[in-house]
Amino acid sequence: YTIMTDETREISNREQSVICIRWVDDYNVREDPIGLNEIPSQDAQTITNVLKDALTRCGTPLANCRGQAYDGGSNVSGKLNGVATKLKKEVPNAIYVHCLSHCLNFAVQGICKTQKTGSTENPNLIHEALAFMHEVAKLIRLSPKKHCILQEIKQNISTGEMPTRSNLQPLFPARWTIRANAINAVLQCYRDGILYATLQEICQDSSDSAATVLGLMYQMDAFDTYFSLKLAYLKFSASDHLATRLQSKNTITQDAILGVSTLCDYYSSRRQEECLDTFYHSVLEESKDITEETKLPSTGHIFYSLKKYYRQQYFEILELVHEKVDSHCGSEKYGIVQDIETLLLEACNGKSKQYDLDIEQLKIQLKMLPNFITAAKVIKKITTKRTLCDIFSENQMAQSIFIDVQKLLLLYLTIPATTATAEHTFSMLRCLKTYLRSTMNQDRLNNLLLLHVHKDLANKRKLQILLPQQINIKEQKQHD
Repeated sequence: YTIMTDETREISNREQSVICIRWVDDYNVREDPIGLNEIPSQDAQTITNVLKDALTRCGTPLANCRGQAYDGGSNVSGKLNGVATKLKKEVPNAIYVHCLSHCLNFAVQGICKTQKTGSTENPNLIHEALAFMHEVAKLIRLSPKKHCILQEIKQNISTGEMPTRSNLQPLFPARWTIRANAINAVLQCYRDGILYATLQEICQDSSDSAATVLGLMYQMDAFDTYFSLKLAYLKFSASDHLATRLQSKNTITQDAILGVSTLCDYYSSRRQEECLDTFYHSVLEESKDITEETKLPSTGHIFYSLKKYYRQQYFEILELVHEKVDSHCGSEKYGIVQDIETLLLEACNGKSKQYDLDIEQLKIQLKMLPNFITAAKVIKKITTKRTLCDIFSENQMAQSIFIDVQKLLLLYLTIPATTATAEHTFSMLRCLKTYLRSTMNQDRLNNLLLLHVHKDLANKRKLQILLPQQINIKEQKQHD
């Protein structure tokens, strides 16, 4: 199994650590939360002790741990005193992997803050676009009156298209998959005149926020703002799509690395003069009626045309996002896992090499594997792990002959690409522990969480029969 953990602060200002176990049952991947633990500190030793205690209480031997997946914080991934290092000293076979969803989030967040300009780093167009969106969402969402104005104007201005989201949403660093939808909603309100009309109405009705509203209206009049929003949507639409796909528990390392490679290739393909011409002219055409006449921004560098200025911005952003994604999510982070994948695929196709393995039986079985596949006549060439899993799951003879190969395949499936299940558990925690239920003890919180997570199993237990028994036991205790 692989152990996954992450921490969050809940409504009563307590730090909670969720622990999840990833395991494989008949080639079906399972990821199950085993509970929440309140931790007094986030240092590596405390988290390590909590993990070992939770495994002991569940009767799960630490010696069977074959993988560790964390968010990449220094307290868990530190090479000297991190949680991964401490557990690896006790279980050398516990492979540590950095959650790929966190890596992708770090990469795209880094683009929002920096831009290479010689030897200095300055805010770029993506940073300006997100800052504009944040101010607009904060202004309208925090006031029910202003939000009602937006909804009324939406109803009065009838167009063929409506925003993908009914409400403007602020962007949070931990929300991995909503950036593109949020930007698209702002762009549609921008094009339809809904956003500008809303700001005008707010400016007339409210004097306390007039300065902020006038500043936002001034930004909307500039072509630079619309161009930056379109460029941000171009960047985030692809990364959000990949982030959504990575959150599936069935995503194996091979699929994750292929997705990252595809994303990098997509950004590279956008770095062409033809793509720039198409993008620039489409933005120019869309903004013709909603922005003022485009003017060359004043910068330290002299540009002889407006297109050359935005050409530099366009190519620098795409070059930087490609570099960040490649460096944060490169395949070298999964070196051992990729070695297992290469070993299995080459053995299936009769191209096995001499690997430095101590298990002689595994070497023999890897040499026999291509002959079995040829004799079984299932497929000519195996290129993915899923094909090999299907062969083993459907053929009992293969499981009995290739025992060690099967173990290697299960080990590969046990290593996750992301820790999204732990993040999903936090969403459940926010539903269970609210302002109205903020004083429940840890045992009750764990019991409710596990019932909610495993509700399919709980429904089979016929709780309507068990609950009266528990009520009677509680009443007897009260009388005693």
